[in-house]
Amino acid sequence: MLLILLLCLPLGVGAQNRRLDRPPKLLVEIVMGSLSPTLIDAVWEELSPGGLPRIYGQGVVAMDARYPHLVCNSTNGLGTLVSGANPSRHGMLADHWYSGINGRRMDLTHDAECHAVGVPADAYRLSPHRMLVGTLAESWRKAFPRARIYSLSLTPTEALILGGRAANAALWLDPKTGRLTTSSYYARHLPRWAEDFNQGQRAESYNSVPWSQAEPGEGKSGRKSRREVEVMGGKYQRLSYVPSGASLLKDLAVQAVEKDRLGQGPEPDLLAVYHSALEGIAALYGPESPQMKDAVLRFNGELAALVDYLDATLGRKGYLLVLTSAYAAPPAPRRLTRQRIPAGTFNPDRAVLMLNSYLQAIHKAKSLVLGYANQSIFLNEPLIADRHLNMEELQNLSAHFLSQMSGVATVYPAHRMQWGGGNNRFLRAAAAFNPQRSGHLTIDLQPGWIVAPSFSPRAQSATSSYDPHVPLAFFGWKLPRKRLLHEVSMRDIVPTICGLYHIPVPNASEGGPLPGVANWDE
Repeated sequence: MLLILLLCLPLGVGAQNRRLDRPPKLLVEIVMGSLSPTLIDAVWEELSPGGLPRIYGQGVVAMDARYPHLVCNSTNGLGTLVSGANPSRHGMLADHWYSGINGRRMDLTHDAECHAVGVPADAYRLSPHRMLVGTLAESWRKAFPRARIYSLSLTPTEALILGGRAANAALWLDPKTGRLTTSSYYARHLPRWAEDFNQGQRAESYNSVPWSQAEPGEGKSGRKSRREVEVMGGKYQRLSYVPSGASLLKDLAVQAVEKDRLGQGPEPDLLAVYHSALEGIAALYGPESPQMKDAVLRFNGELAALVDYLDATLGRKGYLLVLTSAYAAPPAPRRLTRQRIPAGTFNPDRAVLMLNSYLQAIHKAKSLVLGYANQSIFLNEPLIADRHLNMEELQNLSAHFLSQMSGVATVYPAHRMQWGGGNNRFLRAAAAFNPQRSGHLTIDLQPGWIVAPSFSPRAQSATSSYDPHVPLAFFGWKLPRKRLLHEVSMRDIVPTICGLYHIPVPNASEGGPLPGVANWDE
């Protein structure tokens, strides 16, 4: 009997083991739209001490964080951020593509089986069901079944990607009514704090705030009113292009923590926020504009207020904050040309029209080109098969034609992207090539050139970029103050978070834990 007790003792003791590095009860992910490290450096000395300076001064900061793919945008950037995989694997390339089977346009988030919650049911038919891989949200839910998982954005696609399939709710703002909404995929009702926002019609208070930008030396107030550029959409679409949109999201994050007691339950909770306004302002006015500079200064104040609130509510060691961007906004061509740097705007609609006419003249067939998405042109596979045309020859012919257009540096045919090798730039392009969702011709523009924005004819910049560099910082809990000087892939963010929380990585993850975070390398 004594021998049996001795044999059982290690098992009993082992069952009571507790981790010495138990992770904090709340993970907060803040994605700063298209804010670039260059812009943060440009305004650094004007930032108030809280917010970015505090996070950079007391957290783990990656000085060379970059996405692995060539054409960066909010969709493929967030896809990599939540899955730990290249776009070639996670398939979240852009908000739409064209089917190679029937030629129809396919929207990433469309789902006819779902309806909107919080606004009229037929306002949205959206869900994450077309996401090809698992994300952090699913790994989190599997490890922590009782966790609260929320994602917030002013726009639906970003909210749905961050929320994945396992969120309690992925919430966005309806631009027509100013009400928060989600998909019936997640729940039949909004969280109480979101419903309170709607009942109080609080979006109006943010939308009515005038935007007067800070201009040193201009009168006693130091403020200068500038005419806002009007954008298409509903009454509350404005919030995606003014700093008060960031204020709204910060206040919603505070309400989620306070009313749902995030970070204070039996299991860790997850809150992800995408700051759409920083992306919208950069695209509409340009990342070097006074408007964008003012927006960053104001965002820094909102970030400081959020961190102060988390400190007061949960304590510095009670949460982990991850701060980054989905991509880096490109310089405005007008500003480059003023510096005598070659730059311009590429019009994809014109390219599609001209290529269609060219192919029609050669092959006597209309509509051989379906459309454009994410710097890729899609050919009409069903029609090409019906006419018994050689797809590879057609791709090569089209690539040669497109490469003669102003601003085009290189055009990569799909057959080469799928099977061939090449230099580093080609490999970055291949990292975003998914055979089922990518176009047949990937267009690589010359430096200084951007794709003409579709949301406003007066937009100065674009909603995509070739610059892979983004800010990245980990802050809170018991993380040390540290600078990571080596190159950091954004595929490594999810594996790092999963390592800190001792949970499995998403099923398509290609990255690994970052050396230097939490002293894993010591």
